[in-house]
Amino acid sequence: MTDFTEYKRLEIARIASNSAIVSPETAVAQACQTAVGVLVSDAATAGTAVTETVVLVAPYALKGVSAKMAAPIAVTASDTTYATVTVSTRSGAGGASTVAVMTTKTAGSGGSGSLVAFVPVAMTVTTTILAAGDVLTLSIAKASTGVALCAATSYFAVEIVIEAV
Repeated sequence: MTDFTEYKRLEIARIASNSAIVSPETAVAQACQTAVGVLVSDAATAGTAVTETVVLVAPYALKGVSAKMAAPIAVTASDTTYATVTVSTRSGAGGASTVAVMTTKTAGSGGSGSLVAFVPVAMTVTTTILAAGDVLTLSIAKASTGVALCAATSYFAVEIVIEAV
């Protein structure tokens, strides 16, 4: 059991016994969460991928809770020319695990569908745990000729909500 797990257990018990909060578990979980925002550019070029880039180094054990991205331009979904945005974790041993992923394929093919400018889209999140010292990364792969995710002088945003475990 980690210190955070013990802290959460004690805090839930304390709130449940002394408060009108309906869901102490949710309140404590949210108090242990932090949103990490990253601005990324693909140089407004359909075929330009973004190699794996470091987002943060985990100071203690963390898990991804949710993730979303928003583009400053409309992006038409396609099952042949699309982008895949991936948030991963890398351990000191060199292994990589997916934390969150979103693709601009059509919804029927498991993608996000078309993106509307400035409207956040949820990414699919796994239950991957980052150990202290693991690195959270972000990359963009492009299929075929790809698709641009931003204009020439703008960025798209990815937000990852992480929670101490």
